[in-house]
Amino acid sequence: MSGDWPLPRRAWSVVAILLLANAVSFVDRQVINLLTEPLWQDLRISDRQVGLVQGVAFGVFYTLMGLPLGRLRDQWNRRNVILIGAAVWSCMTGTSLGSGLALLIGGTVVGLVVGDGPLHWPVLGELRPWQAAFLAVGLPSLLLVPLLATIREPVRRGRTEEGNLHRSWRAAARFVWQRRGVYLGHHLGLALLAVYTFGIAASTPALLIRLFGWTPAEVGTAYGLITLGCGVPGVLAGGLRAGWLRRAGHTDANWRGMVAGAVALLPFATLAPLAGSAKAVLALLGPVTFLTTVPLGVAAAAIQEVTPNELRAQVTACYLFILNLIGLGLGPVGVGALTDHWFADPLAVGRSMAALSVLAGPLAIASLWIGWRRWRALTSRQPDAVRTPRSA
Repeated sequence: MSGDWPLPRRAWSVVAILLLANAVSFVDRQVINLLTEPLWQDLRISDRQVGLVQGVAFGVFYTLMGLPLGRLRDQWNRRNVILIGAAVWSCMTGTSLGSGLALLIGGTVVGLVVGDGPLHWPVLGELRPWQAAFLAVGLPSLLLVPLLATIREPVRRGRTEEGNLHRSWRAAARFVWQRRGVYLGHHLGLALLAVYTFGIAASTPALLIRLFGWTPAEVGTAYGLITLGCGVPGVLAGGLRAGWLRRAGHTDANWRGMVAGAVALLPFATLAPLAGSAKAVLALLGPVTFLTTVPLGVAAAAIQEVTPNELRAQVTACYLFILNLIGLGLGPVGVGALTDHWFADPLAVGRSMAALSVLAGPLAIASLWIGWRRWRALTSRQPDAVRTPRSA
């Protein structure tokens, strides 16, 4: 590729492929939320233990592997790192778009297999229905690998003048430490936001099944349509609003979007699981899903504004490390622990979801607010710390 920027058509095709890859990864990840009841019954485990399977077991491995892979992406061919990662991920399985598709597709798959007894598959032998569901949604993701191979490695831009950040751990750590208020406020605020949003996403199927007698297939269809219909527009709305604010002269547009979304989300997240009917729960989950996704796109953009090319993958890996370690580690298991030990009632899952929102929501808003203030202080001293996509 030449030194010129790629043609818009090629750039958007890469965006579409990466979007699909991320969606497929979420299909594989989120289908477990529809299988909590079969897992609970078949393995005879508590809500807290199901939460550990949904959150901690995945989150620890996912986040720890992201750190070395982030450094590798900053030093090596980024396309190849993604390609290899997608291939390994697909073989090892058995965000709004992926979550919605997981609920819709997974709900159908679960409805087909979970009602039956053990299934006998060639080579694999006897599988429980929930194991067959994992295989059914995981294997097709291998088809994504050839599509990723069509992406060309782009030219790296936005490097610092020193040019040693990608080679020296000490220099990279010094750079991040000098901006610790921004990074910590950003990472911790979004991680705390994820605590109760991940908890809600993981526990909503159990709520509808236990309290209102829904089947996994019914939950998958209804919740999947809400996730697709409200989650995807939420991400786009957050980005469009930030673009409008930036054109109006607000260089902190991304931070404004994150804080506003977090503030607006809290009351809906608290009230939705306490609603007295399935229809009311689903009606309130619409704004919850929309407002949950509003900060996602602008959160990724905000962190790039103060990070040079040499460190972007590593800083993003640290962000995802904290986000998933805290969000997945405390979200699903937090709801389960409150249900098992605080309320001591399986039917209290809705109250547990609301309690977690009340505990984590204000802390998330406070962290994002502090990070926003640190960002403004940093950019007032160093105007060139703000990097737009065109100059970066």
